[in-house]
Amino acid sequence: MLVVDTYLHTNGSFLRIYNAYAWSDIETGCILEYTYHGFKHHSVVTKIYKEADRIQVIHYGFAHIFGTQSVVREVIQLDFKTDNIPAFTHNEPDVVVEKAKGRLGEQRWSIATNSGLTFCMCCLFN
Repeated sequence: MLVVDTYLHTNGSFLRIYNAYAWSDIETGCILEYTYHGFKHHSVVTKIYKEADRIQVIHYGFAHIFGTQSVVREVIQLDFKTDNIPAFTHNEPDVVVEKAKGRLGEQRWSIATNSGLTFCMCCLFN
């Protein structure tokens, strides 16, 4: 893992930003950026299935482009050979996962005030 940058949050915790190049770079509680239905997207990693090249994430997802966005749990596939996967990690991954689980079913997505990235940052810091 090559850490690109580190930020100190006002609450004293660190946010590390890096690119995930292999399974060893991903851990539960980290935030990943990837392409979802053709759009840049962010999710909280909750489980890792290395043998199947898949991860379980919680994120604002939708069934189709005009569907209602809800916080859902979903299994997605990762390909480190073809995808550039930026990641964010935090001091307390278990707390991040619990915050994400607590918002499952939420339907308050907004491009301006509650996007997928906002959801992930709230799980990291609020």
